[in-house]
Amino acid sequence: MGDVMSLLNAPEDNDEWDDFLEDMGLICLAPEEDVADQVAQAIEDGDTPKQVLAILENTEAVPPSVAKQIATFLADRYNKEGATASEFCDDSVTALFRKAAGSNERTQITAVTAVVDRWAANGKRKSALVLIIKQFYENEAIPVKALMEWKEARGNKAKQSALLDSFEKKLIGGSEFVNMSDYLDSIDPAKNKKNVEESESDSDDDAVHNDYLGGDVLQAGMGQSALPEADYGEWSD
Repeated sequence: MGDVMSLLNAPEDNDEWDDFLEDMGLICLAPEEDVADQVAQAIEDGDTPKQVLAILENTEAVPPSVAKQIATFLADRYNKEGATASEFCDDSVTALFRKAAGSNERTQITAVTAVVDRWAANGKRKSALVLIIKQFYENEAIPVKALMEWKEARGNKAKQSALLDSFEKKLIGGSEFVNMSDYLDSIDPAKNKKNVEESESDSDDDAVHNDYLGGDVLQAGMGQSALPEADYGEWSD
């Protein structure tokens, strides 16, 4: 950028570049302020998720480092508020996490890992992690593929604890506890497809078995269509 400004005979003080470029009708050449610095300043100033989201409005792809900043910010805020995942994940929080995670798988995994690490560092509040990950997934802030990749990748002690964090699932007549590992298995497309195929295979086997039994009964019936006459022996006078 400095070489371009030198060719334009711009002032040496880069603080004056914006005014110079505006006067020249070339404001489009003005360098953008580093997004990471803006986000860091906003977080330090105590801005809300909605305000941080506004900073990223014109950013097409959030770098992994910034995604980590934002995920850490949200995880710390979630822990501090002590709210339930459904209460915390309002429209602005969901939109901010979705924006930070973006469409790049590496960035998405970075964001998930940051949330996990902060949950562990903040005391591992029971059920808090698995429920916020579940909420982000259901709100379409993180795709299932990224969650599967995160689960399969090597991890630290925080990840080991994360996979065991569980929530209580209400059932008819009772409840059961579902941990992170089991929850991720329940939304795994490959495992769900396999389960469906196995279920269909079992149904086909049952149908064939029933047809076979029905055939035997039918053949038996055809071979004995009439009852034999009773033999009472000879009557004597």
